[in-house]
Amino acid sequence: MCPFCMTNAALVVAGAASGAGVVSFVAVKVRALRRHRRDLRTAQPDSKKSKQ
Repeated sequence: MCPFCMTNAALVVAGAASGAGVVSFVAVKVRALRRHRRDLRTAQPDSKKSKQ
């Protein structure tokens, strides 16, 4: 393969790997945020009941 083709292939592979890393990072953060919000919603009514 010519040097241009090798460089282009390397950039495509690096871009795909980088893109997958960013997508997985965002997915983990979104899931953690949803879990945190769900835990807050379930914890608030319990704290009100214990005060009464």
